[in-house]
Amino acid sequence: MVMNIFIAVLRGINVSGKKIIKMDILTKLLEELNLENVTTYVQSGNAVFSSNLTNVKEIADLIHDKILESLNFEVPVLILSIKKLKNIIENNPFLMDLNIDKEFLHYTFLANKPSEINTDKIEKVKNEDEQYFIVEDVVYLYCPSGYGKTKLTNIFFENLLNVSATTRNQNTTTALLQLALMREN
Repeated sequence: MVMNIFIAVLRGINVSGKKIIKMDILTKLLEELNLENVTTYVQSGNAVFSSNLTNVKEIADLIHDKILESLNFEVPVLILSIKKLKNIIENNPFLMDLNIDKEFLHYTFLANKPSEINTDKIEKVKNEDEQYFIVEDVVYLYCPSGYGKTKLTNIFFENLLNVSATTRNQNTTTALLQLALMREN
């Protein structure tokens, strides 16, 4: 049977001492769902795994429900295929600019494509040196003063766009793709 490789990005775990999920526990929970070859990456809720399932929404719901049942708290879960994550990275408009410092690049993954985008609100809150592009279901962010200083946070985009969101930096995003690609070969 052909196994599909997916990347899970969980929203809001292990932040400020809330919704703590140790990565060995996350691995165990995913394995209990018959997801295979589970590898976690850093403590912010990233996992690469194989499955014979194909529907990313179904997989996200399974993981969400398993965490709720086992740990008794809600965690939004986004699932990306290798193709999807590779496409997101390859189409990052900031990567075309050689003057951009990749250390300050971030990807805000959205649960789905927003139906409406109020760019006036974004322009009002963003710092002068920040740039962004919203393409389909991802927000490409460049925050040269640091992500910790931006107002263009997950919560901001969730409230503005009315979708669940989670953000990863360039290094984590590309590392997750590399982990997934290593499984493919």
